[in-house]
Amino acid sequence: MKVLSIDLDYCMDTCMDMIDNTQINHYIDDNPVSRWKAFEDHTVIPDQSVFIDEDKVEYCFDLYQKALKHCNNVMFAYDHDAILYRLEMDDAYDLDIINIDHHGDMLNGNPYVDNMELFNFDEEEVIDYEFSNFQDGKVMEGNWVGWLEWKNKLNSYTWIHGVRSLGSTEHSNGRSVSEVHAKYFSSNIEYYLKENYTFDDYDFDFIFVCLSPGYMPQKYWNIFRNYLSEYEKITGESYSYKLVNRKYEIDARYRELHKYTLPL
Repeated sequence: MKVLSIDLDYCMDTCMDMIDNTQINHYIDDNPVSRWKAFEDHTVIPDQSVFIDEDKVEYCFDLYQKALKHCNNVMFAYDHDAILYRLEMDDAYDLDIINIDHHGDMLNGNPYVDNMELFNFDEEEVIDYEFSNFQDGKVMEGNWVGWLEWKNKLNSYTWIHGVRSLGSTEHSNGRSVSEVHAKYFSSNIEYYLKENYTFDDYDFDFIFVCLSPGYMPQKYWNIFRNYLSEYEKITGESYSYKLVNRKYEIDARYRELHKYTLPL
């Protein structure tokens, strides 16, 4: 199954370090509307200092338009883990995924990364712990690709990333990011800047687009609307049947809880 995934936070590449480093409060940041209001009201960062990369906006939408001509199996969502509502299905296997995204979403979803002392400051031990958590249904927008690998659904994963996406190319132990990933992924994994990647064709079996409103400032949310409108224009169908208003992370959490709480 050939999958095109577009996360619009890719378009914030230039300013993503500033966004990442300005977390007001965990409980506020969990709500995107509150997060951006707090960002505006309680930081000294001028609004004009947070801008979008127009070249990436055009790149993503152009790619989407080309792919949409060949595929109407489309899903829209706010968070990236919602892609699993489709990819968990039995007919979704041997997945060849091309993901345009600021984040790799492979194994960067561990909530304990800020408590490295729990793991003797060993970054690989943190990742080991994150991978092992899949068996307890712990998956989220930062590691849905790792979850697919753990489920033996992934054939190949191509990540088209931003200039600032990878951050440090080495972990504290001196091993490269790709070397660390190789420990967990037997599938073919490749990374590219958009300038260095050429699409063979635009024929996909499934198209997924998400906003990631925690990383995309509210003043740019109208870009997501453009994708919905384009879908209606090209297919003649309403986007409302394609928009997912749920979060897979929460559903997976409750599904695991059901095993221990519901009557047999």
